Amino acid sequence: MRLVPTKAVINGSRGIVNGGVLATMADMVGALALSTAFDGAMPFATSDLHIRYLEPAKGEVLGEGRVIRFSGRGAILECRLTCGGHLVALCTAYFAIKHGIGG
Repeated sequence: MRLVPTKAVINGSRGIVNGGVLATMADMVGALALSTAFDGAMPFATSDLHIRYLEPAKGEVLGEGRVIRFSGRGAILECRLTCGGHLVALCTAYFAIKHGIGG
């Protein structure tokens, strides 16, 4: 996923992307990665999300997610956000899978 920041998502005059926007992006990247196990459907919900901000994101942000562990009840995912080739945030999330839906 790619985020090209606009004034709406930037904090102040320094041009740094808002941390809440980065957390939302990480959550969505994880959900999209997990949806590949359900043919694009999303029969799950974020149960827990932890993000560690490593440095400010100033400019275009790229997000890449991957499934770390998957079971019938839930999945653990990792999301890496980079900006200018630098890792700016690292996120892990747990998604609870809704029984009887999808997959």
